[in-house]
Parts: sequence; C-alpha cells; structure tokens
Amino acid sequence: MVAILRIITGELKVIKHFIVALLALFLSSCSEKEAPRGNSIVVATSADNPPYEFIQDGKIVGLDIDIIKAIGESLGKEIVIKNLDFPGLFPAISGNNVDLVIAAISYTPERAEHFSFSKTYASSSMAILYRKADDFKSVSDLKGKVIGAQLASTWDLEAQKIAKEQSGMVRSLANNLVLVEELRSASVDAIVLERMQVQKFIDNNPDLASFALPDSKSDFAIAFSKDSELLTIVDKAIDDLESSGKLIEIKKRWMQ
Repeated sequence: MVAILRIITGELKVIKHFIVALLALFLSSCSEKEAPRGNSIVVATSADNPPYEFIQDGKIVGLDIDIIKAIGESLGKEIVIKNLDFPGLFPAISGNNVDLVIAAISYTPERAEHFSFSKTYASSSMAILYRKADDFKSVSDLKGKVIGAQLASTWDLEAQKIAKEQSGMVRSLANNLVLVEELRSASVDAIVLERMQVQKFIDNNPDLASFALPDSKSDFAIAFSKDSELLTIVDKAIDDLESSGKLIEIKKRWMQ
C-alpha cells in the first residue's frame, strides 16, 4: 500500500509539472509566435538520452546534435539548441517556440496526424533496463512489477502494454536520468528504453543489465509543425549527408 501511494503521489507531481510546462509554453507562444528567426533554426531536444543527446562537460552533445549541426551547415543556417523535458517537445512546436525537434523521436501515424516528419535518419529497437541482481530474462519476469518509462514517449506506450499484460504498474517521468536513479534505488523495477540508450546507461552503471524487446523497431525522424517550409530542405540535407557518407560517419562516432 505504501508503495502504491508513493507511485500515485509521484504521478500527481509529474502531472502538475507537466501542466506548468505547457502553460509556460502557451504564454511564451503568445508573445513569440510571429518573431522572425532570421538565419537561424531553433531546435528543441531533450538532453537525457545518450548517445542521441546528453550533457557532457556542460555542453549538449550526441548523435542527434551532430546530425542537426551538419544539416545547419549544409543549409548555411545557425543552429540554436533549446533543452526541454521530453513532454514539452511537441508543445514547443505547436506553440511556434521552435522550428523543429530532434530527440530520437519515433515516427508514428498518430503523431503524423498533427506534425510533419523528415526522412528517417536512424532506426533502433527497445530494451528493458533492470538491476542486475534481479536477473530478469524476459517480459514474463516483470509480472506485478513497477515499470518506468519517459512520459509522452513511445517507450511509455510500450510500458503501458507490458504492465497491462503482466498485471504491473507504470511509473512515467519526464526525465530518463531520474528514471535510472529511481531504478537504482528500487523505486521502479525496470525501465523501457531504446537499445543504444540502455547500453550507455549500463556502461555508466555496471550494477544494471538489460534484455531486448523483440519486434520493437522504431524509426527516428525530425519533427516539424504541420507542413513546415523547412521540411523539404531538411529532407534534401539528410539525403546529402547520406550520399556523402557524413551520416554514416556520425553514427559510427556515437553508436559503438
């Protein structure tokens, strides 16, 4: 009962913070909606997703960051990065506070109803991160467990699915780094993440382990407001990065 109350209390706090973030985005959009961006592209990301975007030595770095900077260079545009919690990324596009989002965003038909997406620039699959001492082998080992996932992500949807099948509960938080700390402190029993993210977290936390989720492929793309004028030129830039070998070079740098 104490554990359940702790989870419910935590969820209420997350909802409160999410509402505050949405309100802030709405208010800022009222004053900035028509503001010209000049020769810059304002990009939102969520820097808690190594190796795609994370903070290192006080700077936001990662595969996605190198890709968007290479796109900016190709287009002759300055890239301005805004770091937001993941649940605030799509509202930032809707409020015209940013031009696009790159944050290991999975393309889904549901998202495509409201936003435009670039060509796919990377693909991956999901995995379960857990404490090594628990020795989980498959989803069936998660019966009755508390499963963590990033709020508003496709990983969150997968966690909901697993929890329903295994009579478990879901703990959704905005930040993956906080989720990993909750896993290590046993506030959650497992986390749904992207495969490369899982490996990076294990590299930094040898007390953690993982197993793969079969048939869970995700295609990552850059998100824009519906019918954004940037879509066509960004797609062309992605094509150029692929044909020049630059995209493969960036992936090799981060996906090892």
